Amino acid sequence: MMGLLFFSVFGWIDLSRVYFLPTFIWPQIIGGFVLGMGFVIGGY
Repeated sequence: MMGLLFFSVFGWIDLSRVYFLPTFIWPQIIGGFVLGMGFVIGGY
């Protein structure tokens, strides 16, 4: 993302032509919790 911002500032890339996927926060929170619990159980 920092690279895209850098390229945009210098005019090397047009950010209006770049497609960003929408962020779905609740599935990411739940998935992170499940993954974290797996790490905890695996380490135990």
